[in-house]
Amino acid sequence: MAETTLEGLARAVVGSGSSPGLAIAAIATDGTVRTAAAGVADLATRAPVGAAATPFELGSIGKSFTAVLVLQLVDEGRLDLDAPVADALPWFAVRSRHAPIALHHLLTHTAGIVCGSDIATASSFDAIALAETEAATPPGARFHYSNVGYRALGLVLERVAGRPYGTLVRERILDPLGLADTLPVLVNDDRRRLATGHVPWFDDRPWRPEHGHRPCPWIESSEADGCLAATAVDAARWGAALAAGLPGLLAPASAARLRHPHVPVGTDCLDDEDAYGYGVRVGPGRIGHTGGMIGGAAYVDAHDADGLAIAVVANASWASVWPSAIARAARALLAGEPAEAPAPPAATAAVDDGSCPEPRAACRGVYRSFNAWAPRVRVLGAADGLALDVAGAGDVDAGALAPLPEGGFRLGPEGSPERVAFDTWLDGAPQRLVLSGTVYHRVGIVSPGADR
Repeated sequence: MAETTLEGLARAVVGSGSSPGLAIAAIATDGTVRTAAAGVADLATRAPVGAAATPFELGSIGKSFTAVLVLQLVDEGRLDLDAPVADALPWFAVRSRHAPIALHHLLTHTAGIVCGSDIATASSFDAIALAETEAATPPGARFHYSNVGYRALGLVLERVAGRPYGTLVRERILDPLGLADTLPVLVNDDRRRLATGHVPWFDDRPWRPEHGHRPCPWIESSEADGCLAATAVDAARWGAALAAGLPGLLAPASAARLRHPHVPVGTDCLDDEDAYGYGVRVGPGRIGHTGGMIGGAAYVDAHDADGLAIAVVANASWASVWPSAIARAARALLAGEPAEAPAPPAATAAVDDGSCPEPRAACRGVYRSFNAWAPRVRVLGAADGLALDVAGAGDVDAGALAPLPEGGFRLGPEGSPERVAFDTWLDGAPQRLVLSGTVYHRVGIVSPGADR
């Protein structure tokens, strides 16, 4: 049934089971604010969601804050975007046969480095561990989303500015813009204020509405790839500030560089023509970013054509709710057009076709880790080889495992830096899988209800 109001849209999404709670905010260029909220901030307490009162974790929307901080230091003459990262962070290292990685490459996800599999969740160790990985392509040659690249940028900021990342966000962005309902880091002292994150009840099969949700692990975070939380209203205000060019925060040339389409990213949640700027996804007349946390999903974008900045925040993961589709429906409603509430995602389980020959077939099986982002991976036979099915993989390209001449496998298309290796063999089968640094161990107990 088509919805005609923001309130109806929010209620329909929550009613579908996609997320326990949801908030939407839209801000026009004249400052008019429209909001809607539905559901609960916590399934246990049943506390209701408030669009202007409940902070939600923003995930990678925080990358735009990091990019602004970097450009501020550039405006002050303290950083050079084209200088090697190691000039500002001497210990930074990645094995490479190519030219040095510059700040520009980290900002645009073109450094050729791994996404970062949270070897140590909410830790800077991922950035240190880059020294054990190899850049797959020359800097600037290819877009490959990298959370760990932005973690490294946060460490650059702290070293050069001499202040903690959260303090820089607060002093240089939140306070000047009056974003009083945005939290620059995720810490225990603020936990009761936040919407509780939720994940699908099962982590071994595609989500279905009948599965429901459960609270996700709580993790403190102060890393620059995405550690902020905000109300839907504050998130929309940030989108409006990005669209306006961040006057008072950045010099006009830096604001233009932030929004410049530096590299195409292909089909994504905004549109097929999207490109990546600095910490933002950009298209003709629009700017924004997605955000994903272990148990949260968020989206912010602003369009020049209608002058609206829209934010959607939810306390369930992208496995069950799509804030970008909800934002599109909200934009249509605000233009006076009825819109359908987006249907919950309908993922299909990967199937082992039995085609992988020995000895590689011995690698098939289920492997688990204490990594809260992707606790379970499954190796299966496909197209006469192996494939990896990663639960909750986020931006890591799951799919075929291509054998490499030096050993191990490449995960993803040609040019991907993601690597998979198997070791610790017992009775002809590997007992350990290493995915771009994150260790998984083979498990023998698999639920009868799991897709496998």
